[in-house]
Parts: sequence; C-alpha cells; structure tokens
Amino acid sequence: MITADGVLPIGLEFAGKRHSRFKIRPAKVRDTLDAIAEVESDSGLKFYIAVLAKQLVELGDIPKEQITAALLAELFDVDLAAIQVVQENLEKKFQPPKASLTPIG
Repeated sequence: MITADGVLPIGLEFAGKRHSRFKIRPAKVRDTLDAIAEVESDSGLKFYIAVLAKQLVELGDIPKEQITAALLAELFDVDLAAIQVVQENLEKKFQPPKASLTPIG
C-alpha cells in the first residue's frame, strides 16, 4: 500500500491521550462513494472530512474503526492543514512529470 507519514502540530485527543503521528493513503473511488452516502453531498468540508477519515490508515494509537468524520471534526485547523500538506505531496507523486519545453531552432 502506498502511504505517506506525517505529524500533527497539536494532535487529536482520544481516550485521554493526544495522538499526533499519522499515515495516509491516496483516496480511492470507494472512499468518495462511501463519503457521499455518509454525508449526502459530494462537496464541502463535511464531505472532505468523510473522505479523509477513510484515507487515514493510522492516527496515533486510535483504532482504525474509530477514525471517523465525527472524530476528525475535533481536529484543530492547524492539524487539518498539516494533513492536507502531506496529502497533497502524496498526490503529486502520482502526477505525470511535466514535459520540459525546449525551444526549437
């Protein structure tokens, strides 16, 4: 499985402990379909968080089945931003390289 690791600047409190290390994988079509069914929308922050909950492979010691949109709604903005940076960098790895344009002549 292709993943990327990151650290939340503040961390998410769960079961009396602050969790900050995370591992994320690229989104799959199934994640999007499940998120649409869950939040009854295909846009907006609720939808994004629902997809993100499915992408997170690990978040500290929190059991995977407990990583839900409702739990992620408790993230601090700076923590969400940190996840987005790692997520964007992971997605860039799958983009084809840009062709260099060399002038002819």
